[in-house]
Amino acid sequence: MRSLAPRTDRASLARRVAIHADIAARGASGLDHGPASARRVRVVLVEDLEPLRRLIVSALAYEGIDVRGVGTVAVGSAAVSAGERDVLVTDQQLPDGTGHELVKRARLVRPALKVICVSGSPQDGRAFDRVLEKPFDVSHLAAEIRALAAHD
Repeated sequence: MRSLAPRTDRASLARRVAIHADIAARGASGLDHGPASARRVRVVLVEDLEPLRRLIVSALAYEGIDVRGVGTVAVGSAAVSAGERDVLVTDQQLPDGTGHELVKRARLVRPALKVICVSGSPQDGRAFDRVLEKPFDVSHLAAEIRALAAHD
């Protein structure tokens, strides 16, 4: 999958996602997240850029999603193996591997695991259920997470 969006540096991406997170947080108050008794979707987010990870975790939590943010393939793989998450959201380029490697490991343990790739330079997206290009709207990510979890 080839990206037509201009390449940007990580600081610029962090600022753009922060803006989207702020917009999502301000606009989310009127959203219907379903009945209070409904089970919350559990997500592991694997993003190596800590400020960006914190912003996405905060925005998804505000959207009513139970999210654990981690920074490496190893820790993300451990969270998936523990069976504590419904959806995996991963960056493509990570310090100890790639999103493709993480998906390969995760699906050995949990073949039906739903996976979303969020990347500034998405490539081959066949290993993922969804691919979102950075910068993205966090409310769109939340909607994609809920849609994938609903098909479990």
